[in-house]
Amino acid sequence: MVDPDYSNPYLTELVVSNISRTDVDLTFGTSEISIVFYVIALQNTEAPSYEDASSQKFYPNPSTRARIGSLLIDSSSRIKIKISDLEANVQYSVYAYV
Repeated sequence: MVDPDYSNPYLTELVVSNISRTDVDLTFGTSEISIVFYVIALQNTEAPSYEDASSQKFYPNPSTRARIGSLLIDSSSRIKIKISDLEANVQYSVYAYV
C-alpha cells in the first residue's frame, strides 16, 4: 500500500541560459509531475498573480511585451525550452508558478 501524497508540487529550478540578442533558454524543474505556468515580461513589470498566469490571460497590454505559456513537467521533473524573437537590448523578468 502506498501512502497518499498531500504535498503540493513546487518549483525546484529556474535557470536562464544561452542568452543571445533575441533568444534565451529557460530550464524549469519541479518536485514532481506538474504544470508550470510562466510569464516573461519587461523588467519591473508588476508580477502576475497565480490566477492571472494560470488563466493565460496575463497582460493584454502590449506595452509589457509579455510572453505567457504553460508546460507539463513529466516524470523527469525537468524541462528546457527556447524563447525566441525577444527584443534585443531589453531586460526581461521571468515569473513561474506550479
